[in-house]
Amino acid sequence: LFTVLLSIGYKLNLTYILWTHALGTLALWITGMVGARMAERIIPEQKYIGLIAGLALVLAWHLIWAAASGMETMLFSMWTLLLIALSWRELDSRSSKPFHVLLRGGFFGLLAALATLTRPEGVALAGLIGLIMLIVRPQSSWRGVLLWGIGAAVAFALVISPYLILNLNLTGGLLPDTAAA
Repeated sequence: LFTVLLSIGYKLNLTYILWTHALGTLALWITGMVGARMAERIIPEQKYIGLIAGLALVLAWHLIWAAASGMETMLFSMWTLLLIALSWRELDSRSSKPFHVLLRGGFFGLLAALATLTRPEGVALAGLIGLIMLIVRPQSSWRGVLLWGIGAAVAFALVISPYLILNLNLTGGLLPDTAAA
């Protein structure tokens, strides 16, 4: 995914250093915003907790380095935090209409696929969250869990299948040859 995003900058004739750093900065900014929302959810009575948490993320030297590194690290960090935040939202009272549950699962599957396309180990986090969803059942019924899981699986499969097909045609396997390293 990071390579595809980098290619957009080349197609737009942007300086590759500027484009790469802009992508890292955007991912860092989104991570700070998501982290701020998560902190507000955990400690809603603290007045400035969102601002403090967001700034703590944006100013952490590890994440600044990741954003400026020119690699996919910050993008992957952003996707993982978004996956966790999205799974937390399932704990809120939400509509239990089948279409809405299916749609929420689909959105989770989309984000899980994007994380996996950024780095293959994104599938491990998505699988772990899916397992926790089975245990906790925030959708309050087995039917809701099943619908959420179907939505997640279908969206994940739709988004990741072109990548898997490409690898199958190029290397004969589902993952690139570098995955063995």
